[in-house]
Amino acid sequence: MMIRIEQDELGAVEVPAYAYYGIQTLRAAEVYPTAGTPVHRAFIAAMANVKIAAAKANLEIGALPQRIGNLIVQAAEEILRGKHSKHFIADYSQSASGDILNTNMNEILANRALEFLLEDKGNYSVVNPELHANLGQTSNGVMSASLQIAAYRLTQDLIKSLQDLITELLYKKEPLDQLQTPEISMYHSGAPLWLSRQFEDYGQCIQSDMTRLDKAVSQMNTICLNSAAMGRQPDHHSGFNERATSHLQELTQIELFASKSGEPSYHVVVELSSALKGLAVNLSKLCSDIRLGASLEQIDIHPANGIVHEKAVSLSQSAFQVMGLDHSISLAAEIGMPDRNAIPPIIIYNVMESLSLLINGIQSFTLGARGSSNSSSPVFR
Repeated sequence: MMIRIEQDELGAVEVPAYAYYGIQTLRAAEVYPTAGTPVHRAFIAAMANVKIAAAKANLEIGALPQRIGNLIVQAAEEILRGKHSKHFIADYSQSASGDILNTNMNEILANRALEFLLEDKGNYSVVNPELHANLGQTSNGVMSASLQIAAYRLTQDLIKSLQDLITELLYKKEPLDQLQTPEISMYHSGAPLWLSRQFEDYGQCIQSDMTRLDKAVSQMNTICLNSAAMGRQPDHHSGFNERATSHLQELTQIELFASKSGEPSYHVVVELSSALKGLAVNLSKLCSDIRLGASLEQIDIHPANGIVHEKAVSLSQSAFQVMGLDHSISLAAEIGMPDRNAIPPIIIYNVMESLSLLINGIQSFTLGARGSSNSSSPVFR
């Protein structure tokens, strides 16, 4: 394997020649072994948006050379389109904060910009990860802003999945209601009527969960990318945070506000996690009632319905996991962080994982329920 040599104040390190990550990411990987918390694609995309917004803000205030700033934007846009994912070798929990993942992103952007300039990777005297790609930003600010963007988008995807689930529950309710004639009821237990009422109740509960989710995520809209915005350092480039927030809002189409005080982000994240837990509890109860309804009928499970039951079991397992992740978030939120804008990486991972688990589980269950439409079972007709 071909290598290149990169050097810092600690000495030289061999880096794979193909790699867009660099010496700082490799050093961090040696000091902090991977914790098995891989970074979600949606979070990397959110980070890319943050880097684009920051670069554009720095270009506007004249803090970043025009050519270098444009190339950093171009490199971040490639990441936004899904390129270079194999070069993200850091995960969420390799340190107490998100500096390793942010460093990984900065080195990828710098080395890709160097390629655009026909320069060798690692020639940081031309394009520097910290002085150019991370100019005006703190790792905590980048991680916090990225979580807000990624969580908002995934929550909207989750709400859409829940809307489809409610539609399917109401669709399944109609044939169950039709079984409530005297002629048909004498051949069945009370399960169809009971399950029909349950579907209607769960539809209302899930609608309430959707409202709570939307309210919780709408509060994750305060951006603070640098320490100057929190008053701890002089702002040598006045207006950077405001300009970056404006660009980020334009890129994401999410209503965002520039922070003036750096208020803690914990409470809004904990509230979103709590809403996800409440939804998980209702989904778990729904899955249990579906299995119970089938057992009350005392019928053989039609192959199509067997799929639904398997999907219900799978969704309930995802719901259990989300409940556990919420408990972990609550514990992590109790610890103190020197930076008021910091969010422990385990909180970021658990929120992203909870959203992903619920989206995938609900979509899988809904598709399975639709596939049972031709089944002869009164539970899934």
